[in-house]
Amino acid sequence: MLTWGVFFTSKLAHVGGIMVGLVALKRIGMEKNTWRYASGWFLLLQVLSRVFTSASLNVNLAHKIQPGWDRAFGAYWQFWAVLMVVMVAVLFGVELLFRKLWPVRMATG
Repeated sequence: MLTWGVFFTSKLAHVGGIMVGLVALKRIGMEKNTWRYASGWFLLLQVLSRVFTSASLNVNLAHKIQPGWDRAFGAYWQFWAVLMVVMVAVLFGVELLFRKLWPVRMATG
């Protein structure tokens, strides 16, 4: 992103996806255990990014440590493990918050 700047498609995917998700949450509510599914998708995305993208692009931090964090981690696997733990914790926390804000609506006949 720093080399080429921000693209409209990137904004659309990230901001647009969040907006669509929030509208859906408002309408149907947040189910339990969604953090598990989101964690699984995150893991799958990491693997796919590692297999199908160039290491020089480092898409989704799938190849090397984020610049600046290399002083805190001696190896990529350590960085990746912490990244996974933090991501799962964030997803769990977001689920708890969203379940309070938008509980699941009961289906009407």
